[in-house]
Amino acid sequence: MGLHKLDFLSPSPKSFIFQQNSNKTNLGGVLSLIYLLVFIILFIYYISIFIMDDNYSIEYTFYEKILQREEQNKKMNDERYNPLFDMSVCLFDGPWDETLSPDKRFVVIDASNPTHPIFNYAFQKKRFSNLEYIVAYDCLNKTKENCTIDQKLLKNGYLTFTLGYNGFILDHQNKTSPLYRYDVGLGNIYHLYLDDSKMESSTWSIVKYREEKGFFSIFNKLKNKDDEDYDNYIGLRQTSNEITDIKDPFYFDQVHKKSFLVLAVVNFVLDFNHYEEYKRTSKSLLNTFANICSLSLTVFNGFCLVFSKFYSNNFDNYKIIEKILFNQKHENFKDNKNMNKNKTTNEIIELRNDFNSNKTDSLIDKPDKRIEENENEKDLMAKTEQINKRLPKLKFLDFLFNNIYGIKCFKRNYKQEMISKCHEIISKYYSMENILYNQIKLESLFKDYKWNDLELNNFKNNELIIQLTNLISYFNNTNDNNDT
Repeated sequence: MGLHKLDFLSPSPKSFIFQQNSNKTNLGGVLSLIYLLVFIILFIYYISIFIMDDNYSIEYTFYEKILQREEQNKKMNDERYNPLFDMSVCLFDGPWDETLSPDKRFVVIDASNPTHPIFNYAFQKKRFSNLEYIVAYDCLNKTKENCTIDQKLLKNGYLTFTLGYNGFILDHQNKTSPLYRYDVGLGNIYHLYLDDSKMESSTWSIVKYREEKGFFSIFNKLKNKDDEDYDNYIGLRQTSNEITDIKDPFYFDQVHKKSFLVLAVVNFVLDFNHYEEYKRTSKSLLNTFANICSLSLTVFNGFCLVFSKFYSNNFDNYKIIEKILFNQKHENFKDNKNMNKNKTTNEIIELRNDFNSNKTDSLIDKPDKRIEENENEKDLMAKTEQINKRLPKLKFLDFLFNNIYGIKCFKRNYKQEMISKCHEIISKYYSMENILYNQIKLESLFKDYKWNDLELNNFKNNELIIQLTNLISYFNNTNDNNDT
């Protein structure tokens, strides 16, 4: 099989059929109604989604990039990546909502501060990269062996340690800002028991949020701006939390020269090697219409392909042959027969005397051959008058079935053979090369013909050409009057 068999891109020649752009059929009308119904369903579906869906569509991407120390330090000193938070640090005896203060021997030590301040509650401004708190029991300078916790000092038997901070909230459908700070509130709550010492480390990573600006975002890239230059929003988000046991809870504070039993250590770690990125795009009615038109066009092309490929081509060829043979040709046979009876000897066709008799492919048949063809034409007229004036009326399934009729496993079917024969006739006489070849030969025939009526040789006597000429004259006269 040659590669030309695989070509499905080359278009077919365009032409008129039955003085129309296309041959209208009942099946085509039914399929058109089905397509309109599909289009209405798609339109209602997409418009309903546009009305009921969220205002923005969200895309999420997770990145991993190992940064060098210089890059780490750069981000550490950048207010956007390592911002200040308003912290509230509190230690309660029992549930936090009872706001019961514990005994003074239960304290919080700010280990990230060089002075190691000690308190039960405090309000501070801190960065997450510099955050570590120790919840401890004051041993009153006793040794490791002699320091034990007096459980009678707590009314509820356990402590609650809370960290409040104005962190970031992701609100994807917020029209003002999808990533923003909230007021100081309860961020993390830790329940601490006297017989269990734990270290809890929370890892925080960068969150980037950008608004999709469509076409105008290309200017940022043309200016060679990096992500930090045109990210709309940058914040922090807790990504993991790890809890480990403290094997040796005894702690001696070098700043205050005091000994403690550690109940808990809470610290935050910033991870700049991993970050999340969100991108949101505002929904647009134009995009909705684009989706409707795109899918509708796909359905339309599918209908057209199936209809024209498997039905319309076969049906049109069948109707063309029917119109030629029985609507026109059969009547022409009768008209020619009547005309031949009334034809006088004065009606002759003269050939030019200078016709080249050496032509091997002469367009003028020899007299004996013409007589023979007249006899054949009479026989054809007689046979045509004996058959019906119309081809058998077939169902649309017959035209569909013709697409696979060529397979050898099917038995002989006269309906299918008639359809195939009509297709064969059309493909032979309506092919471009055949039309051009006959046109060239016809031009030579015109050169050999001597016109008795010279008016017939003037194409300007054509009725449609005359109408066009009149329109041109009217247009020119109208323009001349307007100019004056």
